[in-house]
Amino acid sequence: MENTLHTHSLATAGLRITSGIIDSAILVGICVVIRVVFRNALADYAIAIDLLALSTDLFTLLFSFVYLLFLLPLMESYGGSIGNRITGIIMIDMDTNEPVQFKKAFYRSVARFLLLSLGVFPILISTLAITSSHLRQAWYDRWNNTLMMIKD
Repeated sequence: MENTLHTHSLATAGLRITSGIIDSAILVGICVVIRVVFRNALADYAIAIDLLALSTDLFTLLFSFVYLLFLLPLMESYGGSIGNRITGIIMIDMDTNEPVQFKKAFYRSVARFLLLSLGVFPILISTLAITSSHLRQAWYDRWNNTLMMIKD
């Protein structure tokens, strides 16, 4: 089998940001739909407004955790997230020089989730790391030894 690192080129920062925006827009869109559907379904039971808002927020938060920590790594281990597929990006495991397996994608997603939970500043610094790194790696890519490559 040919070495994947030599048959693909590094993904640009612009493509990575575009992919992230697409994936984020999908997550936000799904969460909005969940909130509307869940709120309308529970409103029929005349639940107190505060309890309704809290339960809707908790359900949306639970879905976000499942998406970020399970569905996204699952998609990435099977060819990439929707944003990656649209932009033509594939994630490569630098240890094997092959597309990532679920375990590596999961660890990367956990690291990215922890970084996101710290707020906007770490996200901006991580994005700047992509533009300044010779391998165009964000912090969570460095920690997990992954590269984002363009499918050729």
